[in-house]
Amino acid sequence: MLIFDLLRSVLNGPSPVVRAGLALTACVSAQALAQDAFLEEPTIDTVGNNGEMRVSFTTPIRYVRRFPEGKSKALHVFIELADPCAAEEILAQETKWLPKSDEYPKVTIAFPESIRRSMLSPAYCVANHRDVYTGYNVLIKFEQEIDAQVRPGSDGHSLIVTVPLPKAAQAKAEAKPTASVQKTESNPAQPAIPESKPLDSKTVESKPIEKGPAVANAVPATPVEQMLAQPTVGEALLPTAKAEPELPPADLFMAGRTALSKGDALGAVQLFNRLLNLPPNDYSRDAQELVGVAREQAGEYDKAKAEYQLYLKLYPSGESSDRVKQRLTALEASLAVPKAAKQVSAKTKKPVREIHQNTFTGSVSQYYYAGKTQSHMVNGAGETTDTRSIDQSTLITNTDATGRFRHNQYDTKIVFRDTEVHNALPGRMDRNTLSAAYVEHQNKADDYMFRIGRQSGTSQGVLGRFDGIFARYGLNPQWRITAVAGEPDNGSHSFVQTKRHFYGVGVEFGPLAEKWSGTVYGIQQVADGLVERRAVGTELRYFNGTTSWFGLMDYDTIYDDVNMAMLQGNWTAEGGYNFNVLFDHRKSPILYAETAIQGLTGARSVQDLRQMLSSGDIYSYVKGLVPESDMAMFGVTKQLNSQWQIGGDIRAVRIGPTDGAGSIEAQPGISDNYTLTLQAVGTDALFKNNTAMVMASFVQDPQYNAQNLALVNSMMLQEKWRIDGALRYYQEKRDAGQKTWKINPGIRLNYRMRDNWSFEAELNIDRTYTDDPVAVTKTTTWRETLFAGYRWDFR
Repeated sequence: MLIFDLLRSVLNGPSPVVRAGLALTACVSAQALAQDAFLEEPTIDTVGNNGEMRVSFTTPIRYVRRFPEGKSKALHVFIELADPCAAEEILAQETKWLPKSDEYPKVTIAFPESIRRSMLSPAYCVANHRDVYTGYNVLIKFEQEIDAQVRPGSDGHSLIVTVPLPKAAQAKAEAKPTASVQKTESNPAQPAIPESKPLDSKTVESKPIEKGPAVANAVPATPVEQMLAQPTVGEALLPTAKAEPELPPADLFMAGRTALSKGDALGAVQLFNRLLNLPPNDYSRDAQELVGVAREQAGEYDKAKAEYQLYLKLYPSGESSDRVKQRLTALEASLAVPKAAKQVSAKTKKPVREIHQNTFTGSVSQYYYAGKTQSHMVNGAGETTDTRSIDQSTLITNTDATGRFRHNQYDTKIVFRDTEVHNALPGRMDRNTLSAAYVEHQNKADDYMFRIGRQSGTSQGVLGRFDGIFARYGLNPQWRITAVAGEPDNGSHSFVQTKRHFYGVGVEFGPLAEKWSGTVYGIQQVADGLVERRAVGTELRYFNGTTSWFGLMDYDTIYDDVNMAMLQGNWTAEGGYNFNVLFDHRKSPILYAETAIQGLTGARSVQDLRQMLSSGDIYSYVKGLVPESDMAMFGVTKQLNSQWQIGGDIRAVRIGPTDGAGSIEAQPGISDNYTLTLQAVGTDALFKNNTAMVMASFVQDPQYNAQNLALVNSMMLQEKWRIDGALRYYQEKRDAGQKTWKINPGIRLNYRMRDNWSFEAELNIDRTYTDDPVAVTKTTTWRETLFAGYRWDFR
């Protein structure tokens, strides 16, 4: 009856917009918050025979792990949202696709894989004082089973998924070599290998083939180099993204020289390295020489120099050693060219691949959220109190559009995202949120880009959404300078009436030694004429294939204090084990002048503060009102087989005290809170296209202890229907004697029609029983939340 009462009351309500929305949608539930878009349009670049797909998010994320390992049609990537307040806004699933192309595999990306409404959440949103679950899965689906690799992106906002390209795309690339200048995650400004002709038996120049510093001398070809021009059956052994059984040295050598003769220098490096990792054999000496040649051809001059030096250390004498000495001498001479000449050479434009591709993708969605609560309370005298209320009736319309225009070395994007929230309940305002409206232009040949308009800060010390410009210029493949300027977006309904702007500069570096990358920045923000933030900081990333580390620090020189410091590590060990750790220290909220408004009655802006207090007093108020939060986490997972993965983590959270300021008294901190979470995830375990999760959490807090159990199951039926079911149980006992029990069943249905239309509906029922001996009351509460909507994806 509650559900029908809710629908009847809404349909009879005063809003024709809501009634029109309900004609297109049915119903389910959640908070009265706008759903911001979290997924950006994915992009992919060709790197050898692989594609590097970037899955970007509008909010900072932390990569945790993937499941399963090896070949699969569905890849589950576990991530953490760094901002708990952003995580709370996840209300519906988003889906993105790669633009249609014969060159790339068909990929579907869904986030989150399932909506988590855990009653025991390990993170805390300071803005609304709520516990939030920040761990979610990204579901990446392929047309066929492939062995994809995943690593964190260098910007803290993305994942890099390496996928093997279809055979047709590989054949096309081999048939028409190009000199495309591509920007890849592993080398953000690495020029792709120019077209090169097979080496002949007459001469081999000691300069890097068709590019790099000019070298005058020529070195006679060796018998090994002469073989590079000969036909061979080694082409079948060229490297692919798939792990292969180790081959005999002769086969690896033949495949390596074949790759080198075809201009695939990086592929040749991989093959020669595989050979050199074997015990010494008849091909080791020639392979050590040719890996240097391949490095030189690929433009990796410092690495080529190191390979030649290693050769001479291993083989100090002989005809071939004399030849390598000549190569090394010529290379060192070329590297000694004056720096200014090198920079001119590095910035010389090169021919690029002919690209004429225009795409327009995005989505329009409309979702209706409704909620109704009914409670029954009995006091110590046996008196009863019954209450009923409709606490949510909201229609949310999301528009997301991206136009991308690629022409040769130019890549331009126009992005627009908007959310309209219409509240049908009296006393609640409608609002519109323009979350993105920008133009981004990138020139891959000259290695520069700029983005202008409303956008989300990705790094460089920019916190949150802003209106302004961000620009980057590459000095060389390893070093780039950046600049940013703009005005923070406080939202159209912000209580604070302050005008603020910021500007900053930074330096991006990497990859260095193929493993390190990061950023160093400085930024200043002014609010109503008061410098409220002057920070320096750094972000540092390390990735070596099985291990990744990410660290950041933001230090404000005005307050002489650290705003944020974080270190996250993730590594994969033998036996299917994956470990991750996190240490997070931060001010909550960030040190901003507007925080001092809380301590002064009547203040509505920083300008008001300046009329009441000196600048030094404002800074003191801010420091006295902002607490520090610390979190430490350690987790481990184990892949049992191709279907099941088990794991768990333990977290410790502490929120420090505040000194108080103005009318706000000092506040005690929250002592250590410990959360232990165990979970098991299975794919295709019960039946095909099924994902099941069992999770149990236990909290030990100085004021209470709690336990939570969740069973979640998701299944696909005939590739069109998706059914998510969940059952959650929660119990809590406080030191004062209050006891709470909750049970929460829920079901979500998703129907996809014609691959670009989807309809969703969800129903959750939450029954809570509370026994409070202090207030001498016993309360039973029923809450029903309903959500339904449609989504149209165009691409």
